Amino acid sequence: MHWINGTHGMETLRMMGVPEHSAEPTTLLLEKARIEGFIETRDQYNWMIEVEGDVIGAIWVGLLATGSLAAPAVSIMIGEPAARGAGVGLLCLNAVDQFLFRSGAERVFARHLVGNHASARLLARAGFVDLDEPYIDQDDGLRWQNVSLSDAANKVVAGA
Repeated sequence: MHWINGTHGMETLRMMGVPEHSAEPTTLLLEKARIEGFIETRDQYNWMIEVEGDVIGAIWVGLLATGSLAAPAVSIMIGEPAARGAGVGLLCLNAVDQFLFRSGAERVFARHLVGNHASARLLARAGFVDLDEPYIDQDDGLRWQNVSLSDAANKVVAGA
């Protein structure tokens, strides 16, 4: 997890929509407490992404709709810069989408910052399509694009 306090950590958080004023350096103890909170919550699924013994990111699913995004809504973060672009994110995203569809979801939702081209490409490669027009979120003031993936479209993308 050394990447989160490294030079790319703040940029990663910014591209996920975390305002700079709320992103602070972290410690292993703080991250342990955050993960324990994930385990205890009943309105999210959470997984850490580990490659060759190193935690390189996380993927989670919000089970409750928010004012700006329907549910289930998947989010992914590949924090380790060296792991980006290697296909790990797409594999994890596809696995979580399959899990949600097998669990009865007919659609999966996500969103990305309009300027986050890497996230937009990842979601498009996984079969997600834009919903409506980009919007300014009233809570964070950032410009987002909502996307969705239907179970039927997923089967075509996956070759099923």
